[in-house]
Amino acid sequence: MEALIARARTLEQEGKRRQAGELYAQALELDPNSAPVLSRLAFGHLNRGKNEEARDFAARAVAVDPTSSEGWIVLGAAKHALGDVKGAREAYRACVERGTGDYVAECKRMIR
Repeated sequence: MEALIARARTLEQEGKRRQAGELYAQALELDPNSAPVLSRLAFGHLNRGKNEEARDFAARAVAVDPTSSEGWIVLGAAKHALGDVKGAREAYRACVERGTGDYVAECKRMIR
């Protein structure tokens, strides 16, 4: 599982997002409750403008792991893109209050 996720992240860094997405989908089949995989899938959908899918995957990620700052920030961005400004602010606020990791500082900027 970890090797699969590592390979998918490498593919993302190489700009091979489609192949990375396929590996994340395989990883999700192995563990449907993997918050890192769910949040990466959410991020991929968000980047492709598939905001409903991004929202749904991000919501699953934070339900599994409420400390997932990546899940929270993607959830906020997807909700904002779908016109749910209040829901987006709530997601960013939850990121600041409960989240850990790389995206907490960005969430702070989003709620100012």
